[in-house]
Amino acid sequence: YFQSAFQLPPDIADFNFTGRAAEIKQILQFYLEQTKVKKFRSGDYRQLNHSVIELCAADGRRGLGTSALGIHLAHRLGDHFPDAHLYVNFSHGDNDQAWSPRDILWHWLNLLTEKEYIHQIPRGWYERSLELQEFLKRENILIVLDNVSDETQVESFLSSEYSPTDQYSHHCLILIISQRP
Repeated sequence: YFQSAFQLPPDIADFNFTGRAAEIKQILQFYLEQTKVKKFRSGDYRQLNHSVIELCAADGRRGLGTSALGIHLAHRLGDHFPDAHLYVNFSHGDNDQAWSPRDILWHWLNLLTEKEYIHQIPRGWYERSLELQEFLKRENILIVLDNVSDETQVESFLSSEYSPTDQYSHHCLILIISQRP
């Protein structure tokens, strides 16, 4: 497990994405236009509209660099999310055991919660999902779900009470990376 709320794996340099520079530029430009984020002369970014949780998915055949592309995009967008970069790779965990959504949520909440309140982290995955939603309403957080195999893995991180039209005081992005054989 990571011990920091900034968990992205190392980035791969731009030159390793042969033939993908145009796609990377297009995705980044689309994201910045859709979220109305603008870089000001001072070098900082500001949100120009109300904040929401954005969902973005990348899908590709295994071995073609889908995870590397998704992680690279996460690094490029990371400055927009100063509060946390949360990452999970569903294809493996400690001892090659897949992590359960309940355990992942506990770990993330443990990182996001002030230490004196850790004992109040809920026990059930649904309650933990609701608690994560509360953080997403208050913080600028990037979440990367890598090697997602089905929608139930994604649904575990969005409570049934989540709505894309909910008003959030900050901006969050959930990047879903899925690979197929």
